[in-house]
Amino acid sequence: MQRGVARIVGKVKLTTHAANRFYEYWEEERKITMREIKRIVARAINREMRLGIFIDRTGAMHIKIKPDLYAAICFCDDGYLVITFHRNEKNIDINKMREKEAKSGKVSC
Repeated sequence: MQRGVARIVGKVKLTTHAANRFYEYWEEERKITMREIKRIVARAINREMRLGIFIDRTGAMHIKIKPDLYAAICFCDDGYLVITFHRNEKNIDINKMREKEAKSGKVSC
């Protein structure tokens, strides 16, 4: 595991709702532990940090976990709080939002 990811895993927290949604959407046969969910999310956060995390007007960042699975994450005092997982039913295009933000001159995290 990468050093950056290992640091982030300990800071990822899941709500009960988020864990339930993850299990609802996870399509693989193998049962995933809470620690593995945190590791999957930490890798995605680490990847998005390199690209520039976009935070929407609600204060959440929507990070792609798999092609059809996203995590809605908020910053909390000591890390990251996964609020829920969703299938991007509203067709959120993070790259388009990044481009729009860059053109407007706003600074992303």
